[in-house]
Amino acid sequence: MREFSGVSFICRKTQDEDHPRRTLKEMGFPMDVPAVQTHRYDLLRDGLSDKLYETPFMEIGSVCRTYLRFLIQRRDRSAAFHLTLQMLAKFHVTREELQHELEQCGIDALTAEDADTLCDIFVYLIETLLPRQIGDLFVDFGLHPHPAYHVFFSLAAERLGIEVCKDYNDSRCGQLIGSTTAGAVKRILAGQSLQYIYENTCATKKHIHNAVSQLYLYSWETWEEAQLSFDLLQIEDALFSLSRRYHYERQFTIDSINCTFDFAVFEENRIILLIDYLGDERMECNDLFSYDEAMERTGKKKEKCLFAGIPLLQFDIWEFEDSDFFPSEVIRRVLRNPSYVQVHAEIRRQELEEAEAYWNDICDDEEIENQSLDASPPICSEPPSTVETKPESVMTRDKLIQLIEEAMDCIVFTVVGKGYTILVWPDEGISIVEWNQEETKKIYPDARSLVENFKVDCVPLGDLAGEIIITEYC
Repeated sequence: MREFSGVSFICRKTQDEDHPRRTLKEMGFPMDVPAVQTHRYDLLRDGLSDKLYETPFMEIGSVCRTYLRFLIQRRDRSAAFHLTLQMLAKFHVTREELQHELEQCGIDALTAEDADTLCDIFVYLIETLLPRQIGDLFVDFGLHPHPAYHVFFSLAAERLGIEVCKDYNDSRCGQLIGSTTAGAVKRILAGQSLQYIYENTCATKKHIHNAVSQLYLYSWETWEEAQLSFDLLQIEDALFSLSRRYHYERQFTIDSINCTFDFAVFEENRIILLIDYLGDERMECNDLFSYDEAMERTGKKKEKCLFAGIPLLQFDIWEFEDSDFFPSEVIRRVLRNPSYVQVHAEIRRQELEEAEAYWNDICDDEEIENQSLDASPPICSEPPSTVETKPESVMTRDKLIQLIEEAMDCIVFTVVGKGYTILVWPDEGISIVEWNQEETKKIYPDARSLVENFKVDCVPLGDLAGEIIITEYC
């Protein structure tokens, strides 16, 4: 990929103020296409559209893409124009119609070198900003719309070998398939935080969550090469899933107490929670189970945090050995009630003491002295279920609204034989979708609107509250 220096971007999706739109030249790129005047009533373009209807060239921009491919290949404008006109001759397209189409797109005067540079620019934009479609650059980064940008965006996708959805019945029609999530994976492996990726690319929270899920399937060699921690990424993903009023920073240092923490959580620019992960280097997991000893090795951070009035949540490596452990549950409980930090610490102290006793029993038992000492002790973190189970009282409309308002991640439930998931964290509002039926997804501004307006078999969800069975509540 060709690099461009002196380029600046402003991500509009994280800015409160409305920044003005900018052309490629205004963003700092070395060249741009000339401005064009479009007309609402254009007889020549209308005539061309009629002739190319239901032909391989009916898609908007296909004629201009064909011309630019020939221009880049032959390095001559006249030859490119003649070859394009030959291909369109069987559809009775005239020279005047083709010339007018190229002028309206703003590419008629471009040289082959210009076309190469513009393709390189859009390759750079796709690789750097991870858009699904050209519209993401217009909306998220304020690129001033221009018909030529659509054409070069498509050519850049071709050059990168990215598949484009062509199914007109698919809501993703015209979008690049898989490139945004793949780009997010590369950035995570390069060491960028999930928050940074969200604030500096077109990737949505859903794309970034999908990227994290894909990374869990990568080999350990890939994780080690990227110097990533599986457990730390789980913690970060949990923080990234919090509602919009929270944000976090990695490796945050508080100078007043001379301590660095793996994560700091902020609400309105105020630190409300610090998080540390006690991994191999802090827990010495081969011979240490004592929680108190582990705390001693952290440099008495907890005491310093108490003095500073900030709760410190400490996860240890053994917690993540339990397949039913989800750090998001602990984090959400602490955010609701900061005193849960002490409850969590006491739970871990007891569990590690039980694990130490279990280990000692194995070592002292002569009947199993030949048994491998590599067996892992049965360590649980958190109470048996990390999903909050709600009382099995009869559900009502008002209670359902309250549950949705109090949820911090999702509610999974069944009703009249169908399964649904409610997500409360997306930026655009509260969403509900039927299992394995992505096209049924609906978004509502608040819990009451969802309960009153979402319908199951033509019946409002609120009217079916008594039949709802909640299977997961986070």
